[in-house]
Amino acid sequence: MDLSFHLHAPADRVYAHLAEPERFAAAHPLIERMEPLPGGRVRACERMMIGPWRTPWRFGYTATVEAEPAARTVRMSAAVMGLAHLHFTFRVEPKGLSCLVQERAEVRSPLPIQRFMHGIIRTQHAILFANIERACQVR
Repeated sequence: MDLSFHLHAPADRVYAHLAEPERFAAAHPLIERMEPLPGGRVRACERMMIGPWRTPWRFGYTATVEAEPAARTVRMSAAVMGLAHLHFTFRVEPKGLSCLVQERAEVRSPLPIQRFMHGIIRTQHAILFANIERACQVR
């Protein structure tokens, strides 16, 4: 699935939020924290509200984060509960004082959850980038 987001914020600031796990987690609506591990890995902890009573469900997983500053590209990969393998590539393109983020999200699973996961990613990453935009705007 390919997504794009136009942010009214400088590309270098947006890139920093994507490349630095602590900043990424602070802006992400589901990720509570990302703790650095050796070898470019992080321990991510998420909190989702599920069911009709909006019951909180917390879970963690290990992810890899690869940043390429010269290309303003960040790649993240994770296996969540052994059921879903997620791969994200974010490319930040400067557009004057704004920027365009091109995202590719890939979901692989033996279960038929791609459509469900694409809906979650589409909704949550719209919130993510709105949060990053607010945090990065030139004042």
